[in-house]
Amino acid sequence: MKTIDTLVEDMYGVLEDIRDGKTVPLSPSAITNYRDRVTDNILSHVTPRTKPRKDKTLYFSEIGKPCTRQIWYNHHDAPKEPLRGNTLVKFGYGDYLETYLMFLAEAAGHEVTDFQKKCTIELKDGWKVSGRLDFKVDGVLVDAKSASTYAFKKFSQGLLPTDDAFGYMGQLAGYAVAEGVGLQENPEGNRAGFLAIEKQNGDICFYEPEFEDVMHSLPDLDHLVDTIQNDEEPERGFDPVPYGKGGNLCLQVNCSYCAYKDHCWRNSNNGRGLRTFIYSHGRPTFFTDIQKEPNVPEIK
Repeated sequence: MKTIDTLVEDMYGVLEDIRDGKTVPLSPSAITNYRDRVTDNILSHVTPRTKPRKDKTLYFSEIGKPCTRQIWYNHHDAPKEPLRGNTLVKFGYGDYLETYLMFLAEAAGHEVTDFQKKCTIELKDGWKVSGRLDFKVDGVLVDAKSASTYAFKKFSQGLLPTDDAFGYMGQLAGYAVAEGVGLQENPEGNRAGFLAIEKQNGDICFYEPEFEDVMHSLPDLDHLVDTIQNDEEPERGFDPVPYGKGGNLCLQVNCSYCAYKDHCWRNSNNGRGLRTFIYSHGRPTFFTDIQKEPNVPEIK
């Protein structure tokens, strides 16, 4: 019986065997499952999302976020930037790549179960955490991720516990709690990890953090509920950082990707709000305080 410890080499092996002219014994169910899941990806991508957020519901994708104010905004109808077209494209093929990972795992002869299984954690005051886990491979809880070259290093080099801007560890911990992983008497059953694919070069890795690190990343969910139910905005999760030597301050990476940054920093620059400049690296830089005017184009 195969185990998840040989998963990546087995996944590569399927494609290499096909390259070498060998017949890979794919089960009809693996092909059918792959076709149906890709169809679901397409339908999800082109279906308008009109349903309002459910009351008293947190999602697994948000509970690990390092900025509590961002989560608070999710529940208080704060003004939010619409997703740009290129971001929507990335989400679309990201979903497809994660489905492709599952197909390769099945094609490589590993047991894939619990695809999109609904998970729930009951909290205080009628609140709950709700969502769907990706799947399990050989009984191990797996969260699939498509990643940029930079982000992939966090998985392939085991850097995620110290650099987790998007709260992936907390998300994985939430799934583990919902599935009873970590509550089992047999510590060998306490396994959960990330199956990641690098979007540019096709590299794949399975990263299994220390289980203690996973569980320690789970926030106090009842305290989080208290914070959300409070009408007062919580403190920001991150302070601005210096840019250059002129005394200017800009958002750090975590904040620059946040859809609420304009609202969160609406009083920056003496009430003017964020100012955005484009440097030679091509990425927008968001300034909260300008002491020396940048000599590059500003986005109005």
